[in-house]
Amino acid sequence: MYVFTPIEGQTRGLTYDSLKARLLERDPDEFIRNQEGGQIRGSAMHYSITLDGEELEGYARVQPEGISILDATAQAAANFVGWLREQRRPGRCGDDVQHRMGAGRGSA
Repeated sequence: MYVFTPIEGQTRGLTYDSLKARLLERDPDEFIRNQEGGQIRGSAMHYSITLDGEELEGYARVQPEGISILDATAQAAANFVGWLREQRRPGRCGDDVQHRMGAGRGSA
């Protein structure tokens, strides 16, 4: 899993509505599901995106702000970051993105 967050103190202005609109603009058949959460986990948006013929799945959270892709190669993650950068909004953080690799599914 690759998780992408804005640099501390900055924001990408992530909203589920704007992410959904951008995903559906690319492909009206993309999978998107919003999941309401409680006070501990919060809400999340699960989605799919196809880049360079590879279907990726991920999720996004508004608080704390971040977006991820699951089970992806480094190249797929780089392609995803490229797409994210194309989607940036004026006045929001630009090319500065921090990432961290998370544990894969089923890993402790």
